[in-house]
Amino acid sequence: MKPRLSIDTNVINARGGLPWVNVLERWREEGKVEFLASTRLRIEAAKHPLPNALEKARGFRDSSEPLVWGQSFWGEAYWGSVYDQQPEFFEVASVLFPGVPHGTLPEGDANDVMHLLSHAGARADIFVTDGKKDFISGGKRELLRKRFGIVVMTAEEAVPHLSSTYGWPVPPNSPAGS
Repeated sequence: MKPRLSIDTNVINARGGLPWVNVLERWREEGKVEFLASTRLRIEAAKHPLPNALEKARGFRDSSEPLVWGQSFWGEAYWGSVYDQQPEFFEVASVLFPGVPHGTLPEGDANDVMHLLSHAGARADIFVTDGKKDFISGGKRELLRKRFGIVVMTAEEAVPHLSSTYGWPVPPNSPAGS
């Protein structure tokens, strides 16, 4: 089964100017990886200053989000089922935004939590982001993996990881291949 990558809004690569993401996109075109998009990715892409960001996000496979009171959209979320074992909204929020009282997250931060819940529910392999402050720094990456099994990597980390895991050559014109 090919690796499934949940894509964060900050790596949509609307201009094609993110070299590591270009490699992932090439592998997607070659059928080696699958890109998943949460509802939140599409919402944030619709607000992106570049109009092709939403078009690009629409090309990714949908990963539904769990129903979370005060966060979810009717008809866009699932309720119960095999996903009952996934983390809860406030559990993930407490890792990403420690010390922030329940119910006080700004919209962008709540969207970050929903991205990860969609990722976990889809049983995706890697959440790809350049949001180091929100997802990686201060031990957040390690806690997300330990507590919820969520693997977070930057595109720069994901490319060599996938290349070595699957034996895929990195294109010569990429940052790793030059």
